[in-house]
Amino acid sequence: ELQKKLFGEESLKAAESMNFLSVLYYHTGNFSEAEILLQSVIKIREKILDKSDPLIPKAWSDLGVIFYSQGKLDDAEKYLLIALERYQSMKLGNHPEIASTLGNLGAISYFRKSYKDAIKFSTSSIEMYERIYGGNYITIIPPLGILALAYMEIQDYKTAEPLLLRTLSLTESIYGHNHISTSNRYMNIGVFYSRIGKYSEAGTMFEKALEINKILLGEGHYFTI
Repeated sequence: ELQKKLFGEESLKAAESMNFLSVLYYHTGNFSEAEILLQSVIKIREKILDKSDPLIPKAWSDLGVIFYSQGKLDDAEKYLLIALERYQSMKLGNHPEIASTLGNLGAISYFRKSYKDAIKFSTSSIEMYERIYGGNYITIIPPLGILALAYMEIQDYKTAEPLLLRTLSLTESIYGHNHISTSNRYMNIGVFYSRIGKYSEAGTMFEKALEINKILLGEGHYFTI
């Protein structure tokens, strides 16, 4: 409110505060308020900023993530593709926001069972992150996990297994052993081994996930049960 009074209703300062507030709404699950604010942010930035400013596609990408979090995959894909097209037209080269957008498009493709697209987007995301940060950075974990699951779904088990193991190793090295993300990786590998008939290995993975869930969530939690 102060930014609006001092600099105007459609000022970049006001838009910046709206953007921060939209992030807060997003993380507290108030998606409708987050969406309204981001639409205003986009309107202001499109009106004032140069078309080559990366803040514009960043807002489109954030809007896509809000829809993705609600399971509205068509809208999410629409806005993420707008963001990706804008980023690519700017010829930014290797940029973390482009890698993030590619990763989100990979996740959407996976959940729509478009596994080839999921592989394409996720691979591009991982390769870009690796060029920016190296191979052991936290942001690689989500697209790496999606890539592994996509290969598993098309029954390319030879490719899927090392990707699943790499995802586990990276997750554990960053978050530690007793973390819900690590438990989820063990579960994914357990499902993988079950599919290819390695039931002993699958049991070991499920036991490790169970052990973590008991510590973190307790014996009576539905993830543990």
